[in-house]
Amino acid sequence: MSHSAGLGATRRLVTRPPWWLIGASVGAIALVSIPLVYLAVRGSGITGQALIGILTGPRVGPLALNTIALAVAVTTSSLFFGTVIAALISRLRIGAPRMWLLFSALPLAVPSYLASYGWLVVIPGLNGFWPSFALLTAVTMPYVILPVAAALRGTSADGEAVARTLGRGAVSAFWSVTWPQVRPAAIAGALLVFLYTLSDFGLVAMLRFQTLTWGIQQAYAASFDRSQAAVLALLLVVMALAVVGAERSARGQVRPSVATHLAVEPVRPVRRVLVVSLIATPIVIGVLVPLVGLGVRLLQAETLATLDFARLATATGNTVGVSLGAATLALLLALPIAALTARYSSRWVGVLESMGYLSNALPGIVVGLSLVFFSLQVLPGLYQTLVVLVFAYAVLFMPKALGTARSSIENVS
Repeated sequence: MSHSAGLGATRRLVTRPPWWLIGASVGAIALVSIPLVYLAVRGSGITGQALIGILTGPRVGPLALNTIALAVAVTTSSLFFGTVIAALISRLRIGAPRMWLLFSALPLAVPSYLASYGWLVVIPGLNGFWPSFALLTAVTMPYVILPVAAALRGTSADGEAVARTLGRGAVSAFWSVTWPQVRPAAIAGALLVFLYTLSDFGLVAMLRFQTLTWGIQQAYAASFDRSQAAVLALLLVVMALAVVGAERSARGQVRPSVATHLAVEPVRPVRRVLVVSLIATPIVIGVLVPLVGLGVRLLQAETLATLDFARLATATGNTVGVSLGAATLALLLALPIAALTARYSSRWVGVLESMGYLSNALPGIVVGLSLVFFSLQVLPGLYQTLVVLVFAYAVLFMPKALGTARSSIENVS
C-alpha cells in the first residue's frame, strides 16, 4: 500500500501510533479472534494424513467451488449495481434522496433465511445457484450503497463537470474523476459482501444450494467428531484471508477533495421511471416480496390459531435488546481498529486489520460453538447467559462496523 500522504485528516501516518490505541486495537482483535482459537484447538489434533483425506474428499471440492462461484458472482453484482444506485441517488434529482437511501438500507433488516423463506412461500420450487445469487445480491447490496453514497456526499462534482465540458460522457467522467474518490468505500463494502456470502448458511440451505457452510453444518450434525467441520471452517478462513489481502491492495488511497458543490441533475419523467425502478429493484427482491410471503403464511388460519401474542411481544423485546447491545459492543470493538488502520500505515497494522475481518467469514454455528467452548473452559459462570449471546453477535457483526467506521474516519476532513 502506498505511503504517500493525502491531504488533511485522511493522511496515512508512518509514525508510531499512541500506546492506548495499539492496546485497544490488540484487545479488540484478541476478543473477536476467540472463534479462530477454537478452530486452531480443534484442528491441532488432526494428523497430516487425516487433513489430506478431508480436503481431497469427494464433497469438499464441489462445495468449495460452489462457495467461490457464489461469493464472486454476488460480490461483483453488488459492487456494480450498488455503486450505480448510490450514484443515481446522490447525483440525480429524483426526489426525496434521503428516503430512497433509507429504503435502500432496508434489506439489511431482513435476515437472509427469512428472505428466502418468504420467496419460497411465493414460489415454492425456487432453488439452486441463480435464485441464491439474486437474493443474496439484493440482501447484501446495502453494504455497498451506503458507504458509496456517504463518500459521494463528501466528493466535489467540479472534476466531473470539467471532464464533461471536455467532451466526456457522464459515465466516463464518473469513472475517471469520481470513482477514485469513492473506491475505498466501495471496495470495503464489497469485502463485506464477499465475507457475508462465504458465511451465509440460512439462505443457501433454504434454496438447496450446497456450499461450505452447508458442509460444516452437516459435519456438526452427523458426528461428535468436530475435525471435519473445523477443517472446512479453516478453509473459509483461508479464503477470507486471501480476499482481505486483495481488498487492501485494491482499495488504494484517496486524496480528499473539498465538496464545493454537489451536482444534482434534473431527470426527465421517462428516465426517472427507469432510474426509480432500478433503485427499487433490490428493495422489492430483498424486502417486499419476502414480506408478502411471510404475510401470506402469517394470515393462514392454522398460523393465527397457534400464535401466542404474549410470547411474540416478549421475543420482540428480547430481540431489540440483544440487537442494541450487540450493535453497541460491535461498534466499540471496531472503533480503535478503524482509527488505527485509517490513520497509520505499517505491516503490522495491516495484519491487525485483516484479522478484524476474519470472523465475518465464519458461520454462526462456528462462532456459537467456539464461545460455548470458551465459556465452559475459561468463564463457566457465563455459560448460557445473555452476555455470551450479545458477545457472539458482536463478533459476527464487528467486521461490518469496522469497514464503515474506517471509511468514515478516512473521509473526515
